[in-house]
Amino acid sequence: FLKGLAYKMKGDLTGAIQGFSSTIHDDGYFLPAFFERGNCYLIRENYRLAVFDFDRVLLIDSNFVPAYNNRAYARIRNYGDKENPVFQLKFAREDLKRGIQITQQRGQAPTFESYYNLGLVELFQSEYAAAASAFGVAIQVNSQIAKSYYFRGASRFLNREYELAAEDFKLAESMGFVSKDTPEFLRVISLIE
Repeated sequence: FLKGLAYKMKGDLTGAIQGFSSTIHDDGYFLPAFFERGNCYLIRENYRLAVFDFDRVLLIDSNFVPAYNNRAYARIRNYGDKENPVFQLKFAREDLKRGIQITQQRGQAPTFESYYNLGLVELFQSEYAAAASAFGVAIQVNSQIAKSYYFRGASRFLNREYELAAEDFKLAESMGFVSKDTPEFLRVISLIE
């Protein structure tokens, strides 16, 4: 396992995957090896194998929150590669909500990644109010990430909260996140006003 970690730290994903696979061969219940191998597959953009490893992690420990977030991320990234992406997004939403629920039950602080990814899923599922709310929590956790303001602005725009959307777009731009769509959003808001 340590050899796999060393290869991963060096950037040698093939060596890392071999090291983690050897560990799994020796101990089929060693959660860290499945988790780290899944992360290597994420880096390689082999989302199907990443999901498989995170599935295994959650079979071993159904309360291991990072596996829910990473499995959801793999499903989100796999969005365009599936025949029916709605199911991938539905499962990603369930993973993120389960991870958030476990975190809340433990009395732990929310994580930016969980709420940010949930916001993206809700946005893609056309649940604009829920997306804006999730991005809002992500912003409360870490207010320094400009793209979260942009996506909250997009969610608010699509939910017809134009003034709030304009504030978010302008804030995202002032923080350095420039999207080619921002001027068009602001132009439409100006026309509506």
